[in-house]
Order: sequence, then structure tokens, then C-alpha cells
Amino acid sequence: MKSTAPAVGSGREGEVMSKPRSEPVGFASALARFRDRCGYHVVAANAAALMLASWTPSEDMIRTDIVSGHVEHLIAYAFSGAVMHAVSSQRHSTGYIAAAIVAYAGLLELGQVIVPGRHASLEDFLFSASGAVAGIAASIIMVRVLATISPRGTKEKR
Repeated sequence: MKSTAPAVGSGREGEVMSKPRSEPVGFASALARFRDRCGYHVVAANAAALMLASWTPSEDMIRTDIVSGHVEHLIAYAFSGAVMHAVSSQRHSTGYIAAAIVAYAGLLELGQVIVPGRHASLEDFLFSASGAVAGIAASIIMVRVLATISPRGTKEKR
């Protein structure tokens, strides 16, 4: 015989309660939808921006004059590492993402030998690689922090 006892918390006799949502809600859900819809476009745009900045001839280059060129490399690749990890971590391992960005940084740095007024620099490459790894680490930390925060902004008990 089928029970017609009210579902917990529903207040209605015979109502079947739906399962709680397992997908992320709020900001995490919006971020996941953006990643799924636009992820590879973001990766391509980021790669193009890095190439443009790296292979622009020296007379057309724009510098911030706020920080050194090494710090510019560090910041640009930290941003790139964070974005690439946030977008690609569902499909690729962290090591793969780091190796890909570091290899791309090396390729762009070596490519500067054919750009008028530019030269390849081991120091620039090391700052770029360090920035990429720092950005990936920041992304990992951000993802873990966001995963522990409930949609209402309070930390969930574990």
C-alpha cells in the first residue's frame, strides 16, 4: 500500500519532494556556464594577446612605466595562468596546463629574435614561467575557497 504521508517540510499530503540540486548555484554556476560556453575562446584570445605583446616591434611597444619589464611579464603570465587553469582544469591536469603555458612562453620569447628591435632573454622567460605557475596556484586556491563557500555566502560545515 502506497504511503500518503506528507513529505518532510512540504505541508502537503502525498507530495513527492524533489532531490536537492547537485550542480553549483550562484556565482559558481555562472562561472561553470561561462567556462563551458566560452572557455576555448578565452584561451585563444589570451594566447593571441600574449603573442601580440611579445612580437610587437620595439618602436611600437607600449610599456606601463609603472613597473619593470620583468614585473610586466610576471603579471601578464600570472593572469594568463589563472585564466587558463580556471577555464581548462576540468579537461586537463594542472601539470599539463603549466607545461603548456611555460612552453608557449618559451616559444614567444624565442620568436622575438626575428622581431625588429627585440631580443630573446632568459630572464624574461623565467619571469614569464614564474608568473604562469603563480597564476595557476592562485587559481587553485580560488577554486578551493569558492568550493567551500555556500551560495548564501557562509561557509559550509564539513
